[in-house]
Amino acid sequence: MHSTFKVQTAQNNAAPFVVSLSKNGSLHSPILDGFKSLRMKSALINLRPGENVGSHNSVNKEELLIVLEGIGEVHAEGLGKQEVKKDSVIYIPPNNQHDVKNTGDIPLRYIYITSLI
Repeated sequence: MHSTFKVQTAQNNAAPFVVSLSKNGSLHSPILDGFKSLRMKSALINLRPGENVGSHNSVNKEELLIVLEGIGEVHAEGLGKQEVKKDSVIYIPPNNQHDVKNTGDIPLRYIYITSLI
C-alpha cells in the first residue's frame, strides 16, 4: 500500500533560506525556529572549556548534534559517557536525558537539530 505525506503550508509561509553561522561566541545562536521551519528547530552552541549545556530531556523530540570544532563528552541514557570531536554526529532519541560538556581547551562548537513534533 502506498501512502503520500503531505505538508500543510497554508498556515506557515516556509521558504528556502540561507543562514550564516555566528562566530560571535555566544552560547546559543538560533538557526531554525518555528517561523522558518515547519517541523525543525536548530541552533549553534558554543561551549567554553569546562562548560556544559546542562542535563536536559527533549521529551518526545528527536535530536541530532553535529560537532564542528573542539572535543567534548556526551552523556546520554543508553550511551553512557562518549567522547565527541569535530565531525562527530550524535543522535538522541525521544525522552532521553542527556548533556554535552566541553572537555578540551578550545571552544566546543556544535549544531543541534530537533523536531518540533
